[in-house]
Amino acid sequence: MDIRQNQSWMYNRLMSNRRGYNDAFLKGVDEFMSYACQETNLSNRKIRCPCSKCKNLKLFHFEEVKVHLYKK
Repeated sequence: MDIRQNQSWMYNRLMSNRRGYNDAFLKGVDEFMSYACQETNLSNRKIRCPCSKCKNLKLFHFEEVKVHLYKK
């Protein structure tokens, strides 16, 4: 999956029974995080958080960004 072109994984986060994350969503988050870490200077290990709350305005440690994507 090309992370820059296919963003459908972002809009279907939960499984149909709403008791877990969709496999495509989990894979998409992992691929996004890999891409973001490659494209960013990780000397301070922080990247902009693209979650719906932070809207690319806040910098966080990449593991915290991953949690934000899961929750928000």
